[in-house]
Amino acid sequence: MARTSTLPLAVLLSLVAGPLAGPLAGPLSAQERSLHWRSIAVEGRLDRDGVLHVTETQAIVYSGDWNGGERRFTVNSGQRFEFEGIVRVDSATGGDVTMVGGDLDRVDGFDFEGSRTVRWRSRLPDDPPFDNTGRTYRLEYSYANILVPDGDGFRLDHDFAFGDRDGPVEEFTLNLTLDPAWEAQPDFTGRFGPERLEPGYGFVVNLALRYLPEGRPAGVVFGAGSTERQGLIAAVLVGVLLLGVRFYRREASLGRFAPDVPLDVVTDDWLQRRVIAHRPEVIGAAWDEETGAAEVTAVLARLEAEGKLKSRVESRKVLMFSQHELHMELLVERDAFQSYERALIDALFSGASTKTDTSAIRKRYAKRGFTPSTKIESSVKSLVNRMVPNDVPPPRPGKGLTVTLLAAAVALFIVAGVTRPSDLALAGVGSLVTGGAYLATLLAAKLWQRVVQRPRRHALWFVVPLLAMVIAYVHLVRESSPRAGVLVLAGLAALLLAAVSSVLAMAMWRYGTQRLELRRELAAARRFFIRELQGTEPKLRDEWFPYLIAFGLGSHMDHWFKAFGGTARSATMAGGSSAWRSTSSGGGDGGAGGWSGLGGGGGFAGGGSSGAWVAAASSVAAGVSAPSSSSSGGGGSSSGGSSSGGGGGGGW
Repeated sequence: MARTSTLPLAVLLSLVAGPLAGPLAGPLSAQERSLHWRSIAVEGRLDRDGVLHVTETQAIVYSGDWNGGERRFTVNSGQRFEFEGIVRVDSATGGDVTMVGGDLDRVDGFDFEGSRTVRWRSRLPDDPPFDNTGRTYRLEYSYANILVPDGDGFRLDHDFAFGDRDGPVEEFTLNLTLDPAWEAQPDFTGRFGPERLEPGYGFVVNLALRYLPEGRPAGVVFGAGSTERQGLIAAVLVGVLLLGVRFYRREASLGRFAPDVPLDVVTDDWLQRRVIAHRPEVIGAAWDEETGAAEVTAVLARLEAEGKLKSRVESRKVLMFSQHELHMELLVERDAFQSYERALIDALFSGASTKTDTSAIRKRYAKRGFTPSTKIESSVKSLVNRMVPNDVPPPRPGKGLTVTLLAAAVALFIVAGVTRPSDLALAGVGSLVTGGAYLATLLAAKLWQRVVQRPRRHALWFVVPLLAMVIAYVHLVRESSPRAGVLVLAGLAALLLAAVSSVLAMAMWRYGTQRLELRRELAAARRFFIRELQGTEPKLRDEWFPYLIAFGLGSHMDHWFKAFGGTARSATMAGGSSAWRSTSSGGGDGGAGGWSGLGGGGGFAGGGSSGAWVAAASSVAAGVSAPSSSSSGGGGSSSGGSSSGGGGGGGW
């Protein structure tokens, strides 16, 4: 009877107590870890030599299964940090409890994790978790070379707390005393706080100081003096000026900065003598000093114009893109092709076959790759040289000055690293930044080396970066590196001058004045063609079609046809085959036909305009890529920075 009456009561109690059991048991079993500081009291003393001695007393409050606490110190380049010891302050007696260094397996043991983090144990793993438990520790350490020379005096810019922590500091106080050798502003008392510090905030003191005794404080590493810095800046500016003047005089003597050839000199007769008298691929190679896909396409266009091969284009849409297939057929025996023409034809047409197309060429060279321009490059370059047989190139730019300056920079960095190791970081960062800027500027100079149109304007692509590098160096010497020694700054100056010398040498013209004048004239011819293709009735001829291809104007021709060539299209498409034939492979007047935008019809008109033929032929001329062999894959709380101090702290 009693049993049956108590069972429902037990069930009822369990139902009521169950939901409460979890919250009540939580703090006892799996309490979340947290910590904060009841107070941090800092005593700082700046001695006669400029060394800052710090006593830091932390009253830390643990909750949860913390092992103990830690303090992470920030030590900037050139500074010297020395940890002098740590003790626990007994909460009952206020006395010091000695802590054992090098042993983190016992309570009141401490050790370093790395070179800048000290940890201490407050609880063994099997001990009960902390529950709002306070512990007080006193750390002693010192910083040397934290003062920064500032004009006739010095500046202390030091974080006496540590912002990298999770919990708040309820009360932070600082008492900073100065040796009589140091004088601060009249309103300086040395006492700061109490102040609450939220996580992420330290306590930075920025203080201007004067050193009263004669001489320099022993605990401060001095950088280059103002006279030395001004001398280095002057040397760099004079050096850059001399290099620039030498570069300008050399290029000006060759006619590099002469005005562009005016377009009013470009007439039919002028074009026949200066352009049409030569093969189109030779003109293309002479214009931009390159033998590539445009020149190969020009060869194919010329051979078709001469009746040695014919072609047609099949075009189809794939999504939003057009794909063009070029079909070619030989109309003469291979013996009719000369020199590089034969080499190119043999590479494009397999065996004794007289027909080929884009797909067949790609399939044939899929495993080993194919670059058609290599078949014509050597011979075409020889023909370009024959255009100016008496051209005398100037002496090539020497590398001696650049190498000497670079060697001087390396030597200065080595000596600076031995005598002032703190300067190595500046040498490394400065070298990386200078090297990166140098490589980008060198590429711009390499491109300018071939420029023959508007050279002054295009020179800005490498002149402006060089000036930016010089300005950055001047700013570094004057504003950004008060501790840097004269050797490392001199090394960076030599490195900068080496970069300027190398870039200007790369930009220098490599050929003679005749070659320069030839390219300037060809550039004028190209500008003439571009201008004419912007009008409704261009003063062009279909027999010039291969030359426009060699000048890289395929897209310009296609644009003209789409805008103005509708009328010409119906007349030309009726031809059925190429509507013209050149009398020779370079030379003669080539007839007196007009301009249809279709290269004379026939294969050039495949797909409705010359653009389709140029696109298809250019795809063949670009070659086949070889398969890849690899796969890819003041004083106050602050959240900002300071020149010294700071760091982090908390539990572990």
